[in-house]
Amino acid sequence: VKNSLYITELAVDAAGTYYLGVPDGSNYLFKLEVAEAAPAAVPAEPVSYVLDATADLPATEQGAKADGESETFKDYFTVMYSAKNKIDGSNKTFDDGYTATQRLNFGGKTAPDKGMINSVMFKTEGAANVKLWWVSGGDGRQFAIYNDAGEILVKTEVESVKNSLYITELAVDAAGTYYLGVPDGSNYLFKLEVAEAAAEVPAEPQTYILD
Repeated sequence: VKNSLYITELAVDAAGTYYLGVPDGSNYLFKLEVAEAAPAAVPAEPVSYVLDATADLPATEQGAKADGESETFKDYFTVMYSAKNKIDGSNKTFDDGYTATQRLNFGGKTAPDKGMINSVMFKTEGAANVKLWWVSGGDGRQFAIYNDAGEILVKTEVESVKNSLYITELAVDAAGTYYLGVPDGSNYLFKLEVAEAAAEVPAEPQTYILD
């Protein structure tokens, strides 16, 4: 009806160039709002964190650290020391070409009842792949990932031989605080990489107003 007021909603179902117009004669527009629906979630890039004993850790003699001391490296990895730990020289070349001159020597097995000494702590925002370059400190020894309660979630399954080199991948399936440790006795860690899976980042809807 002439000179009557209306609030009306219309919709378009795809991206495009559009024109709001009057097919039958002059009308009066007081306000126009276009609210674009949120696009599909955008995959974020996966994030990788690397702790390289050769490049990132200072040489440390056994006994220089006390049980329960800790030190964080690269704002991501925290070494949970014991008095048996040392960071010492060892020249190794792994099958993938990675060359190391230094290692984290655990000196003993991980102790959940003593504050998770003899481990490396890290926190993830979601599922992650954990890759380690290591040398067995004795026949049959493994590495394991513990949860924040000190329980073993997953461990390596290799027929390890003392002083042999291994590259092993493990996985965690959710965000959390984790510890890479040694359940059976001392091992030597040369490099640790945690690759967090790409998360989907929801996009925000956009609204444009002409008043």
